[in-house]
Amino acid sequence: MIALLTVVALIAALLALVMYLIFFATSLERWGFIWVLAVIWSIRAFARPAQGPAYLRWLAPSLLLAASWNVLTAFASQRSWPPGQQHSLALAGYGVGAVAAALFCAALVTDIRSGGLRWRRPPAAPSVTPPR
Repeated sequence: MIALLTVVALIAALLALVMYLIFFATSLERWGFIWVLAVIWSIRAFARPAQGPAYLRWLAPSLLLAASWNVLTAFASQRSWPPGQQHSLALAGYGVGAVAAALFCAALVTDIRSGGLRWRRPPAAPSVTPPR
């Protein structure tokens, strides 16, 4: 009974968090939450590399880099940094975006080479010869 109540409370808490992030959170809070998820995902991808697909070791840092950059940019915007500093951040963001895109492309190539995007057809039905 306690396990059921724990599961229900956990589901309710996650639902409340998602509703808060959708309706009331600032951009900094949303990117902060995504950053926390990216950190957890990156740690999991690098802690046990043999258990997960190989492309996750490229995809996780890409998401972590993009989320980190967006947290920094949202923080600068929310704290009203001077326009010159925000412009410098925007220009440096192009380089960060290019690196994140390159990591994403490396993940995509790794997945394609391992056969991750191959169309899988269902196995053919065994051929049955009619009796004579």
